[in-house]
Amino acid sequence: MQNKEINKIPFYILLFVWLKSIFQTSKKWTKRLLLIFFNIILLIFIITILLMYSSTFQTIVGKVATAYLTESIGLDVTIKKVDIDIFHNINLNQLLIKDHHQDTLLYLDKLNIQIKYNSIFHNKLYVQKITLENPIIKAIRYKNEKQFNYQKLIDYFASKDTTSTKDSSSFDFKLYSAELKNATLLYKDEKYNTRVSEQINYDYLKLKNLNLLLTNIQQKKDTLYCQIKHFNAIEQSGLALKKFHSNLRITPQSMFFKDLSFKTNKSNASGDVMITYPSFDDFINDIEKNMYIDADFHYPTKIYFQDLFHFAKELKGWNSFVEISGKVKGKINDLKISNGQLNYAGTIISGDIEIKGLPDIEKTFFNINAQSMITTAKSIEQIPLYPFDKNEFIELPKQFHNAGICNFKGNIKGYYHKFKVQGILVTEIGDLKINSTLNIDSITNDLHYNGNFTFVDFHFGKFFKQKNIGTFNADVLLNGEGTIFKTMKTSIQANIKKFNFNNYAYKNIIVDLNLDKKIFTGDLSSDDENAQLMFSGQINFDNKIPDMNFITSIQKLNLNQLHFINDPQNGQLSGTANIKLSGENIDDITGQININNLIYSTKNTIYNFSNPKISLKQDNEFHKSFYIHTDFIDLDIQGKFKLSEINNYTAHFMKTFYPSFSKDKYNFKEISKDTFQLYLKIKNFEPISQLFTNNQLYIQPNTELKINYHPKDLELNVHFNYKKNRL
Repeated sequence: MQNKEINKIPFYILLFVWLKSIFQTSKKWTKRLLLIFFNIILLIFIITILLMYSSTFQTIVGKVATAYLTESIGLDVTIKKVDIDIFHNINLNQLLIKDHHQDTLLYLDKLNIQIKYNSIFHNKLYVQKITLENPIIKAIRYKNEKQFNYQKLIDYFASKDTTSTKDSSSFDFKLYSAELKNATLLYKDEKYNTRVSEQINYDYLKLKNLNLLLTNIQQKKDTLYCQIKHFNAIEQSGLALKKFHSNLRITPQSMFFKDLSFKTNKSNASGDVMITYPSFDDFINDIEKNMYIDADFHYPTKIYFQDLFHFAKELKGWNSFVEISGKVKGKINDLKISNGQLNYAGTIISGDIEIKGLPDIEKTFFNINAQSMITTAKSIEQIPLYPFDKNEFIELPKQFHNAGICNFKGNIKGYYHKFKVQGILVTEIGDLKINSTLNIDSITNDLHYNGNFTFVDFHFGKFFKQKNIGTFNADVLLNGEGTIFKTMKTSIQANIKKFNFNNYAYKNIIVDLNLDKKIFTGDLSSDDENAQLMFSGQINFDNKIPDMNFITSIQKLNLNQLHFINDPQNGQLSGTANIKLSGENIDDITGQININNLIYSTKNTIYNFSNPKISLKQDNEFHKSFYIHTDFIDLDIQGKFKLSEINNYTAHFMKTFYPSFSKDKYNFKEISKDTFQLYLKIKNFEPISQLFTNNQLYIQPNTELKINYHPKDLELNVHFNYKKNRL
């Protein structure tokens, strides 16, 4: 305001000089009349200049102008106050334009124009900055109307003289910066759906609390350059843009954001983004169809699915994020990511990715050519199942966690709920070649799977945490559904090339296994040089206590080569067995094992064990019985005991009665409450002595041994009887 008063001083001086000159003029009336005439003109000019600097006069002129515009445009236009400094500033206060429905089309609480240079005679106007405070802009197409409410403004300012050849570029106008403060922008097309929800409705957009500062504005022909210093706003869906800055280049068919950086409610991104479109109208009318993206996102660009939910309602409940980097090209419904890196919950994918069908997640098809995909079972189990708001996740059998860090190289393509995997998986316990399909049922969320798997030195002992099991080489065909045992339905056919068990490498084994809702059936045939046998059986887990039925036929089993016994004679076992058992583990198992035609043959001798029988029976928790009846020995055990604690019983026995011969440790707490009676009868010990002691030990036939064992009381009662055979 002080600058404005200073600018008026020269005019006050000029007025004073003029009044003084009246009294000093020539006395000649003719000259005096001429002088008075010119002085009157000068006075009018000075008064006009003073009036132009008067806010009251300017407001009156503004009201006259708005009345003229109201009549000319056909829309109500009002301005409460006008304040103009021709050489420096123009201020309009409370400018309001109403549309033909008397709703606000444009409202400006304050418009300030800072003039940098103005030359009427040279057709030049340079504006340093335009500031719009608390503006409200509404673009509305009302129901059953063809045009938007701003059409009359466009028609008014459009040239009506189609024959004019005047070069409009002769007027030099430059704008260096522009700012919106606390703006509200509304775009509403009542021709379509205008429902407000948590998803952005492109037919009803409303931005509030919008602040925007543009600097370094330049225009060269049809191209506009500027720098977005800051930009923030909140869309009515709830999506908030908290920070945005970039260098911007706009043409009629493109927008290029260089050195872009933005932050939303949770997400943040940086990079260079080029957006192209046939025309700006096409871009506004159908973003998904007409917008083409060519972007280079820098790491770490972090996108939260909670933000993407505002674009795709199917993502509701997915409360996680993905980190991405790489080059992105294509339309929203057909994107390609090259040299990209994607990190979700510790699963890191590097390679090229194609995504088609967005934003409809159910119809989105992806094709991932992974140069590397590093993951773990824990990471995979953090992938949610659709619908995501149920907070359910992929479940893997616990053994998958034993594979450690895995690295996959290959191709994954399909939909998120149905996809095909081809490639090689390198794990901490071996390699696996994969060619399979996985499908997640949209109703039950059960996992369906089928495919071919080639195991290369895969350590199943580490996978199942079993010490006697080693590496595994095989071709496996898997087909099934479900990962929860009680509902699983799975079939496995395997050609085992090599399987290490008990420090022996088995070869040439064919396995056919089936699991159907807790009923497990299987067939196995082995053509290994030291293990030739057939095995078939069923385990029914449908009952509270599982039932087991097995039949096996052994043509050749070299127990010495298989490291089950130490037999210098290198004998071979053959025979058949029928096994019927029930129980959950070795300590509660009951049933019978009937062995037929059991033969153990060496180079010099054939041992025929006839038909041995093994029986296990458990009456209750405190009494069970176990017996083995053969042609050579009979063994009966009755009482409270656990077969799994045999090593502890033996160690306790030796430590108690022969401490100098025993250094084995044992768990006394586990056996302290056990008590049992053991009865052993030697019928014919000679074959056993030949096999296991090389005839170094001899026991008379019909020898009996009875033991009452009470670990807690350190009591051992032994009764030894010998009955000589009658001749």
